[in-house]
Amino acid sequence: KKASLLSFQLFCKASLVSLVG
Repeated sequence: KKASLLSFQLFCKASLVSLVG
């Protein structure tokens, strides 16, 4: 479950960077 959370966090960060960029 922890790995899933980490993966989700990374995905969110990538999405944010994509939107900002």
